[in-house]
Amino acid sequence: MTRACFVALAISASVVWAHDSPLSYPTPPNPFGDSSAPPPPSGGGDGDGDAGLEKLHLPPRAVASARVRRPPVLRRLVCLGALSAVCFASRPHEPSLLAAIEAHHTASGDLVSDFLRSEPVAFRNVGLASVGLHSDLVWLGLLGQWLPLLPTTIEAFRHWSPALRGPQLLLNFLVLGYVLTKLGGGGLHVSFGRVRRARIHTALTAAFSPDGLVPLLHAVVLALAALPALGGEVDRWRLVAIWAAAGLCSSVASVVWQAVFHRRAAPRSSVGGALMGVLALRAALLPETPVALGPLALPPVRALAVHLLLTFLCNGAAPEELFGLLGGSVFVAVAQLQMREVPSWDDIKTVIKSAL
Repeated sequence: MTRACFVALAISASVVWAHDSPLSYPTPPNPFGDSSAPPPPSGGGDGDGDAGLEKLHLPPRAVASARVRRPPVLRRLVCLGALSAVCFASRPHEPSLLAAIEAHHTASGDLVSDFLRSEPVAFRNVGLASVGLHSDLVWLGLLGQWLPLLPTTIEAFRHWSPALRGPQLLLNFLVLGYVLTKLGGGGLHVSFGRVRRARIHTALTAAFSPDGLVPLLHAVVLALAALPALGGEVDRWRLVAIWAAAGLCSSVASVVWQAVFHRRAAPRSSVGGALMGVLALRAALLPETPVALGPLALPPVRALAVHLLLTFLCNGAAPEELFGLLGGSVFVAVAQLQMREVPSWDDIKTVIKSAL
């Protein structure tokens, strides 16, 4: 036993001596590198993050960009706190759940009174929101309203699908995209490199794949607060198509930015740009209708300002992020032209003749 311990100590001492001794073999030179560059330091990587970056002999621009790309943890915590406060102040309770169930089954054509008497209702307050279970449907209470979130049986799916509105469809698509993003490691996000490798579908899937829990809550809260008023203007599937088109414009803007300035940029989501475009379209179509954000009632332009503020808290004021938001806003001008009544050729000839 003593001999084994002595052998182990001798091996450890030889390893340490070989690591620290100046007689150890030097690092071979790089034949493709700069011969005038100083040799790499012999110290270990026990310093801080910035020192470790400088020890890799990166150019100063790369070191600075690596420092800037640190996740804004404090800003995201502030954003999460603000959104959580709104959800906490407006979480619904059981009586509103009963009214929502009655409206849900009225929309699906069931006998509401008999159905409500025969099926029990389970209600639970979970702090930021509320959760209910009735007739194999999971209900989510958020921002003062109850949403039929998830059916648990095929029979429940028949009652669930007809009562879904546009914002609720977006909520389900965003949650599904968030889960798939976490499972697939961001494979749904878009970048110039992925588009160049013929993964063009990421330009569309990036509009439904938030890159984190805080951006998901940000998009869900503003979508549920601002978009129900568009129900009289567009139907639910058209609203989803408008969201997808705005996200596609935002993805194209991000890809163009990466192609022009830095092609090796990381893949990114375009949920913020899609939300920017849809909020701007709502402000253009309904400029006098306020946005009910929990206990607050904001004009549509202020809702856009809130979205910009939350985007800054989540992702910072990076030029690429602002360019993506601009791409989503460009969609509004195109959508406005499509929604207006296009004059006929006879009307155009009449105007020309009257002018001449």
